[in-house]
Amino acid sequence: MKKHILVLVAAFLAFPSQPAWSQLLPRTLVSAAIISAGEILPTTKTTAIQSDDSHNGALFVMDAEEVPTFKQSLHSERISTIVGTEFGILVQIDGGKPLNIVNVRTRWTHPKFSDGVTVEEWPSPMNFGYGRYAGWVIEDPSELVPGKWKVEILYKGKIIASQVFNVELASDFRN
Repeated sequence: MKKHILVLVAAFLAFPSQPAWSQLLPRTLVSAAIISAGEILPTTKTTAIQSDDSHNGALFVMDAEEVPTFKQSLHSERISTIVGTEFGILVQIDGGKPLNIVNVRTRWTHPKFSDGVTVEEWPSPMNFGYGRYAGWVIEDPSELVPGKWKVEILYKGKIIASQVFNVELASDFRN
């Protein structure tokens, strides 16, 4: 037994470019699944927090216990917007102990606003194994910009969930 351990240690020392022992252990992969997507009914349990990560200086945070109600069943990529429209995704992050917090980021890519902004990203801590909402509220007429809008959830810089929405102005919306 000692001889096998000694050979293993000698091999490890002889090939320093090999991964460290911690890297040889099995890893848990963090993944995400989109449960629902589309426009939601107006929420009541949101809190505005000051943030330099948003073009308007604030992020609206939904109460952790609130699950949004989507207007369409499961997935709806077509969104008719007016000021006050809320849309996004309900996403479940897996790969960790349920309810533990995982530090992910939400990134929105949208057509150019009047201030020139096309991409916004902010921290969005979520819980493993629990559906959490990542969305957008059209707060100002300057945000009423039709086109492709994309929301992405990132973990350590890698996209683990992505959803594209086709945003139309309510006056242009056709059934």
